[in-house]
Amino acid sequence: MNIQHYYPAPTIVILGGEGMREGASKWLKARVNDNHNLLAVYSLDRFIAWANKNL
Repeated sequence: MNIQHYYPAPTIVILGGEGMREGASKWLKARVNDNHNLLAVYSLDRFIAWANKNL
């Protein structure tokens, strides 16, 4: 919600580790469609693959 309402820049969230609650990743990824500032949510491995291809 902070990204949607207060953060001024487009954002990619990178998830790493096992410390999040069950379902948190799925919930966060679902927010991408609701939020013009949240561009994507990736695991660290998927982000590295995306960055190597797109940057």
